[in-house]
Amino acid sequence: MYLLAISSPVFSLGEKELALLNAEVPALQVEQPTAKELTDNHLRKANVIYGWPPIDRLRIAENLQWLHTPSAGIDAYVDSSLYARSDVIVTRSKDVFNIQIAEHVIMLFLALSRSLATSVRSTMEGKWIRMSGQRELSGSTVLIVGAGAIGNELAKQLQGFGCRVIGVKRDLSVIPPHYDEICSDADMDARLPEADYVALCLPRTPATFGMFSYRRFRLMKPTAIISNIGRGDAIVMEDIDRALREGLIGGAGLDVTEPEPLPEGHPLWSAPNTIITSHTSGNSIRANQRRFDVFYDLWKRFAAGQPMHSTVDFSKGY
Repeated sequence: MYLLAISSPVFSLGEKELALLNAEVPALQVEQPTAKELTDNHLRKANVIYGWPPIDRLRIAENLQWLHTPSAGIDAYVDSSLYARSDVIVTRSKDVFNIQIAEHVIMLFLALSRSLATSVRSTMEGKWIRMSGQRELSGSTVLIVGAGAIGNELAKQLQGFGCRVIGVKRDLSVIPPHYDEICSDADMDARLPEADYVALCLPRTPATFGMFSYRRFRLMKPTAIISNIGRGDAIVMEDIDRALREGLIGGAGLDVTEPEPLPEGHPLWSAPNTIITSHTSGNSIRANQRRFDVFYDLWKRFAAGQPMHSTVDFSKGY
């Protein structure tokens, strides 16, 4: 078996990891080129790819049986026509980023509600500034749009703050724990006026594109704080900038934007009560170990011909 592990600054396979993989597949051949070093020959030989191969060259990978991405986001690889084989399995690094991203959302909520940005500026300027009007997370209502793995971890952590947590979920056939209520997408507009905080934990799909536009910001409390850690295009950038400047909402913590990186001089850089964290919410010193643990478990299943988890449903787009 030939494993093509496209290495990057985010991850690579060390000797320990390679020994574990080789123990499951003794006749294993592994190459770890960087994206710049990747050749068509690498792709042609690959039975398994671990990494982010260029989508415009995927059809070259005529022997590809399984692609695993080091990220939880999978939107670039959900089109089955990208692949030479119709039976290819595509999996993602599910549950690797839940804890740190949930903590990141809570950090943004607290920072924005406690005027942390003003305090940081006053510290850098050496000025003693007394502030007022800070709010508490405790006792607030949080609307989590996208009650998937990350949203569920966020709901779990928010319970410790004494929040009332409402989840928005497309499929109500399975109700996750840690929420006070679960509602459908169709009921979201009716629940938005209740929310003190809104967290967008959405994958990129046609249904989520532009989901939060000016119309929805008008439904929110003027004190409400929104955070987006899913995909930047779930929010219409011009509309959230307008909503912040007009006081329709109280603040925004954006880890993702559209486009990325957000261009220098973009109005959102100077929008009131806004913190932009440049797509870093998934970063953690523990992420690499979790990432390999997921891949290794799938590797053992693949080698043994067992059912895989964390698979992409091409019909759903995630």
